[in-house]
Amino acid sequence: IMSTEQIEEVLANLLGAHPDGLTEEGLHRGFTGVASMPEVAGVLNKLLQARRLSISKVGGQLIYKEISAEQQGKLRDLGPEDMHVIQLIEAAGNKGIWIRDIKFHTNIQQNRITKILKTLEGRKLIKEVKVVGAKKKVYMMYNLEPSREVTGGAWYDSAQGYDVEFIQVLRDTTEKYIASKGYGTCEDIFSFIVKSGILKTELRLEDMQSIVNTLVYDGKLEELRDTRPGAGLRRAAFFYKPAKVTAMHQGLTLMPCGQCPVFADCSEDGDISPSKCVYYTEWLDF
Repeated sequence: IMSTEQIEEVLANLLGAHPDGLTEEGLHRGFTGVASMPEVAGVLNKLLQARRLSISKVGGQLIYKEISAEQQGKLRDLGPEDMHVIQLIEAAGNKGIWIRDIKFHTNIQQNRITKILKTLEGRKLIKEVKVVGAKKKVYMMYNLEPSREVTGGAWYDSAQGYDVEFIQVLRDTTEKYIASKGYGTCEDIFSFIVKSGILKTELRLEDMQSIVNTLVYDGKLEELRDTRPGAGLRRAAFFYKPAKVTAMHQGLTLMPCGQCPVFADCSEDGDISPSKCVYYTEWLDF
């Protein structure tokens, strides 16, 4: 029979080996043949009450996480309602949770929730993040980086406005790079831009491809299938070179839509839509 101290030691080792969270299945497996689960449950309750352990439900299963000494200090003197709100916010991950959903899941009054959120923000346990393209804000754990679904990704600046200037910088840099090299793949361009130091936010290869596509549609670059020996072994199936003749502008290339990297996400009833697009409205007025 294991003592309480021994159970705590085994539990600490299990939690240390699973910094992203110990599943209930992993907990059972770790104590099989070592200690009974009622004994383990007693230790878990003790640690939960002492705020040394957090518990959340993800995908239908319980997840246990060790709370650092710094975090324990921030959680000191918080009540059951505060902890319930924290658990909901933590379970929401980097997509965050809306205040209305917190109210729905906790049945706590609005003014009390507002006070709890203010306290948690003051202790830097959580943060409020504006959702791009929407009027609502969500809450997530303070140390999390918001998902691209929340921030809008590379095409939005810190104020979360559509960053036309940044897109133009990427277009100009891409065009100059291809002009200087004679040709290059999207991966070549992406690698050059990442190393150039001009990025002010995370950029993915697919983001770079959307920029290259706008230059192709605008008649500034020519897209060619890579038929060189060994091309099939490389990831890039196409390469790009300066267009020999600037294409005659058609209606689509003159429209903001023809150069828009988020064109595929645009719909009348979506967060990104023609009716909300100031550049489309200016083009119509022109």
